[in-house]
Amino acid sequence: MEQHSFGVVPVQWIKGQLKFLLVRHNVGHWSFPKGHPEGNENEVESALRELREETGITNVELAPNWSATEKYQFISHQDKNTIHKTVKYFLGRVGDSAVKILEEELQDYRWVTPEEANKLITFPAARVVLSQAMAYLEQNPASA
Repeated sequence: MEQHSFGVVPVQWIKGQLKFLLVRHNVGHWSFPKGHPEGNENEVESALRELREETGITNVELAPNWSATEKYQFISHQDKNTIHKTVKYFLGRVGDSAVKILEEELQDYRWVTPEEANKLITFPAARVVLSQAMAYLEQNPASA
């Protein structure tokens, strides 16, 4: 079974340091905010809505011409089927570091440096997204 989700890689300069927002999902893993599309949403609308719903963040500016895709598979707890998941992320510069997590879906959040993010992120595919975001930001520092 195929599933598609969309998310944002939130980034911000806090006290002169580049920081990424990671969230801890209720199932325990650390990653970026993401979720499934609703209704007739396009990819960007879905990603921004998920960011808003999961973190309360509304002041975000997406980097032009940047996206990264994370692919993985897992076994569904409900029916034991293998799910092939694709998540498309957009890089978003956040205007305010205040976060209010959606407790039904998330346990925790942290604004972390790239080095801390690399250690905290649970799955290798999400670390690849982080490294792609870092490579883009190094080439386009005004996007952060």
